[in-house]
Amino acid sequence: MPSSTSLLWTRGIRRGVLSLRRDPAWGTMLAVLAGILFLAQLFLLLAISGQGVEQLLRSRTELHLGLRPGANDQQIHAFFSAIHGLPSVESALYVTGEQAYENERKRDPDLVAFLEQMKLQNPFPDTIAVTLRSLADYQTFSAFIRQAQWSGVVDPAFLTTMTDQESQILSLIGVTRSVEALVGIFLGVTVVIVLFVLVALVRERSLHRREEITLERLSGAQDLALMLPFVTESTLLLVLGLLLGTALLIAFVLILPLIIPALAPGGPFSPLRDTILSLLSQLAPFGISLEILLLPLLAFIGVRIALHRHLLPRIVMHQ
Repeated sequence: MPSSTSLLWTRGIRRGVLSLRRDPAWGTMLAVLAGILFLAQLFLLLAISGQGVEQLLRSRTELHLGLRPGANDQQIHAFFSAIHGLPSVESALYVTGEQAYENERKRDPDLVAFLEQMKLQNPFPDTIAVTLRSLADYQTFSAFIRQAQWSGVVDPAFLTTMTDQESQILSLIGVTRSVEALVGIFLGVTVVIVLFVLVALVRERSLHRREEITLERLSGAQDLALMLPFVTESTLLLVLGLLLGTALLIAFVLILPLIIPALAPGGPFSPLRDTILSLLSQLAPFGISLEILLLPLLAFIGVRIALHRHLLPRIVMHQ
């Protein structure tokens, strides 16, 4: 039994490869699938770009919690420990007024020179710099620090500023999620289009080989034996189309800074480009491998739909 199953698979795959090599129109089919899969890869890139935008915003949106001058060390330590234990907080750093003063000296030496010239006291209070894991956690974190138990620690002037910042960040979250949802819809539509294209291709190729398939069915061939050559052809076309579409996407990404100079190194959007490229370098190997593993399943579904609805019933009628 195992040997017959192995023979069935071997013969089916071999027939699919030979059939595809003999088909003079395989290049056209490959070009069509490569174009559609290029669009699918582009939508995935847009989805990753959305994550890159959120990651960049999160890294740039570092919250500095001003502390009351009258807060004692015990209160500050309890507040700092509570913040560190929040699952929404990625990192928290206690910054003294002296450290903030020296940091400002590096960032804006003219301002510090002015303060020293006028012999003004250090205007920077002790703060806690907090970075959240996600922008979506901003509202939860805001509610936490507004609790009554921290009223003697957090400077109320910061809470007023945080209200305005909260509305801006929530607006950015809404835009980012809307874009991600739209990209998800487009990606789903693209997958459906690929499936329809496969069904159309298999239907056309099966009609050209109708007599051969009819003889196999009359001789008692199993459905799997009929489907395997078509599944093999479709899988090969999909894999080659995916690789070609990915190569086109890479070329597109490389020439994009020439089209949009703002994305070039040193441009205003270069940090966003660097963040997206970093995410791509982490996700691309896993993502492409997963896509290649899923393509045979997509090919099988397309072949099953095409043969079941348009070929097998007709063959049964002739028996």
